[in-house]
Amino acid sequence: MRQLLRGLCEQALGFDNHFLGQYKEYVFTQLPQEKPFAVAETLQHCNLATN
Repeated sequence: MRQLLRGLCEQALGFDNHFLGQYKEYVFTQLPQEKPFAVAETLQHCNLATN
């Protein structure tokens, strides 16, 4: 049972990472090009900022 749960958690983590990567690309396409600081502001708002 423990191995099954571990496998499900690993799959969920992989899905989350893939989804957030795709969403991050989408967010970048939605940013106005005339505001250079909008990227950081948008990522902070969406909690997608990378360290």
